[in-house]
Amino acid sequence: MSLRKRFIVVAIIIATITGILYEGHRNNRLAEEEQENAYYQTQTLYFWYTDERYTDFLTNAAVEFHTSNPDTRVIPVLVSSSEYVKAINDASVSDENFPDLYILSNESLEKAYLAGLASKVKNTFRILDTRFYPKAALDAVTYHKNIIGYPLTFETTTLMYNKTYLQDWVDRVNAGEETAQGEGVSREEMDFSDDESGDIELEEEGSTAEEASTEPLTLESVIPQSFDDIYYFSDRYEAKEKVKNLVKWDVTDVLYNYLFLGNYMIVGGDTGDDTALIDIYNENTVECMKAYKTLNEIFAFGSDTSYKDTLDEFLSGEALYTIVSSDAIAKAASVNEDKNAKVRELEDAIADKKDEISKLGDSSSGVETLNEEIDKLQKEIDETDIYEYGFAPIPYVKETLKSRALSVTDAVVINGYSVHKPAAEKFAKFISMDCASRLYQRTGRLASCLGAGYEEGSPEDVFQKAYDNSIPLSKLVEASNLWVQLEITLKEIWDGADPEKSLQSLSDQIKSQLVAE
Repeated sequence: MSLRKRFIVVAIIIATITGILYEGHRNNRLAEEEQENAYYQTQTLYFWYTDERYTDFLTNAAVEFHTSNPDTRVIPVLVSSSEYVKAINDASVSDENFPDLYILSNESLEKAYLAGLASKVKNTFRILDTRFYPKAALDAVTYHKNIIGYPLTFETTTLMYNKTYLQDWVDRVNAGEETAQGEGVSREEMDFSDDESGDIELEEEGSTAEEASTEPLTLESVIPQSFDDIYYFSDRYEAKEKVKNLVKWDVTDVLYNYLFLGNYMIVGGDTGDDTALIDIYNENTVECMKAYKTLNEIFAFGSDTSYKDTLDEFLSGEALYTIVSSDAIAKAASVNEDKNAKVRELEDAIADKKDEISKLGDSSSGVETLNEEIDKLQKEIDETDIYEYGFAPIPYVKETLKSRALSVTDAVVINGYSVHKPAAEKFAKFISMDCASRLYQRTGRLASCLGAGYEEGSPEDVFQKAYDNSIPLSKLVEASNLWVQLEITLKEIWDGADPEKSLQSLSDQIKSQLVAE
C-alpha cells in the first residue's frame, strides 16, 4: 500500500472516531439535559420570531418569566421570514425543534389556523376583552368567533404635522400680523356631490358668528379634521420659504392610503374572516375615490413617491402635514437629536475661537479671521431648524365622508402541535400584557395592550387611539392579493384614471377570485 493511500486510510479512521466521539458527546448532552429537566420538573418552550427588533425584549422577558416560573424556561429563536408559516408547519409535522408559540402577523392567522398551527386561546386569565385591549386588537386575533392569539404590537397611521410652523402662524394671527380669513376658494366652490351639498350649511361671508368671535386662535383649533380643512387652510396660510407642499404623503403604499376607503369598503367584516362580507364597489367608496383624485388636482404631487422620501422631506421642513406610521415618532426624535448635537458642536467651536481671540488680544492680525469664522459658524447654527412635531387622528376624506385607517397586529400564537399549551398561554399573556410597558422601549413597536402606560396626548397615545378606531388587515387567504391590487388601483386613480371604473374593476377581480376558490 502506498504512503498516500495509508495516509487517506488513517485520515478516514481518525474522522470516523472523531464523529463517533462527537455524536456520543451530543447524545450525552441531550440525555443530561433531559435528566436535568426531569429532576427539576421543568418544561422548555421554544418561541419563534422573524423580526430581530424583538430579540432584546424576548430574551429579557424569558429570563424574567423563568425567575417567577422556575418550572418553565423559554428559548427565543430568531428564524428567517421567508416562507415562515411553511417552516413552522414543516418543523411541527416532522416533530423537529418546532415552536410551542410564535409571533405572527394577523393577516396570516387564517392560514395558520387551517393548518393546525394556531390553537384556540382559552383566555384562562380573562384579559382578552376591551378592558385591556382595543377592539381592533381583539378583532385582529379573532377567527370565526374564536380568539387564536394574544395581541402583542401593532402598526397603523396618523396625521403628523409641523407644530412649529402651525404655532408660529397661530401666534402671528393672534398678534394681528396675519389674517385668519383667506380670499381664495370658498366652500361654495368646492366640488361636492349633490347628496353632500345638501348636508352642509354654508356660512355667509362676514357672518355674525365670525364677526362676534374675539377669542384667540389655539393650535388645537387649527389641526385639520378633514382634507377639506387642509384645503381651506392653504388659502389662509402664508407658507415658509422652505415649504414646498402643504401636505404630502406616500400615495404608492396601501398602508398610508387605505384610510380613504376604510370606513366604507368591507373585506371580510370587522374580523376579516367572512367571505360573504365583501363590498368594495359602492356609492360611498366611489365618492371617496372621486375625492381622492381631486386631492391630486389640488395639492399637485405625483405618485413617484416613497414613504422614506416623503417623511424625510417633511422632517426637513418641506411640508406642513403628512401621513405616517409609528416609526415616525423615533425618526423625528433621532433627527432632532442629531440637529441638537450639531448645534452643540458648533457652539463649542465658537467658544474655542472666542478663547483664541481672548488670548491673542484685539490688536492681533488673526482676530479678524477668527471673527469671520465665528460668523460662519453662527450662520450655520441659525440655519439649523429644529422643529417640534405633533400627531393627530387621520383626517376625514371630506367633511361628509369618514376615514378609517388600516392596522396590522403582531400576535403571539400557540402552536396546535405543542404539548405545553397551558405554559405557552401563560407566557403569551406575560409578554403581551405584563411586559407591555417595556415593549416600545425595547422593540420600537407599540404595544397593543391598553395597559402600556402611554401618557395622555403623547404620540404613542395618539397612535393607540388611532389603532382602536382602525380596521385590521383581512385574514382571508382568498383575498390575499387584494392589497397589491388595491395599491395599483389607488395609484391609477391618483394619476388620473376614472375612479368608478377602476373601483368596479377591482371589485370584479376580487369577487371572481372568491368564486374560483
